[in-house]
Amino acid sequence: MKSRVVSLCFLGGLLALPACAGPLPFADLMHRNAPSAQTNLTTTWGFGQRENVFNELIVKSVTDVWQDSSTPLPPVLYKSLMAVESSFRPDAVSGSGAAGLTQLMPDTAKRFGLANGDRLDPNKCVPVGILAFQEKYRVVLDPGNYPKIIGLPADKVAFSVRVADYYNSQGAPQGDDRWHLALAAYNGGGGTILRAMSYAIEANVDPRQWDNLAGPPGKALNTPLHKACIDVYGSYGGGRKVNELAAYPRKIMSLYRSAVAATPRPVL
Repeated sequence: MKSRVVSLCFLGGLLALPACAGPLPFADLMHRNAPSAQTNLTTTWGFGQRENVFNELIVKSVTDVWQDSSTPLPPVLYKSLMAVESSFRPDAVSGSGAAGLTQLMPDTAKRFGLANGDRLDPNKCVPVGILAFQEKYRVVLDPGNYPKIIGLPADKVAFSVRVADYYNSQGAPQGDDRWHLALAAYNGGGGTILRAMSYAIEANVDPRQWDNLAGPPGKALNTPLHKACIDVYGSYGGGRKVNELAAYPRKIMSLYRSAVAATPRPVL
């Protein structure tokens, strides 16, 4: 378990950060607008003292921001995303320029009204991360409106129309399939995932199941996801991106399931 956690901590090329003594950075911010109710988001994943600092902020942000009442976002699932994205380091910065607990890119932050420097402020980036994740979730569940959801001028996109037509005949993703696809879209973009789903449909396999898109763990090459990554990131970049993207939702869901299994009462 320990070696597995280490691999999660370095996902996405996070810059190495020095250990610091004394109060945690941003710890004072956690007491502002914190809900009075106790939560059960305490986990022991191995990320050190920061791991449970942001639990109340996570619960409050999910409660305030998430809008799909038919499929509530489990706060511990969003916490799992943060674990993989930043190892709970508010000042984490990746080699690609993503920053903060939720590893927002500058353009994503700007699109949701967040100043570039505020990506390092937990009270601001955690709610905005939910907005960004919610957008990816909507893209996955409503592919026919993909351009409108992300603000594109085009009325229709061929790969998203193909996925929408599949949903009309076979039904939309359900349960954990929704989370796998939405989490992957948070990492690789909604268009990348819809492209992969379109390629899966062409191959006559169910596009709603992550294993059909990404292949078995460690075998992502020559899959629908690989083809989509090449479309978006180019031949070289796509070959590098596909392995990270294939593993990304699996790592998050593994943490989430471990938290649920370790909790004797229902996880929020």
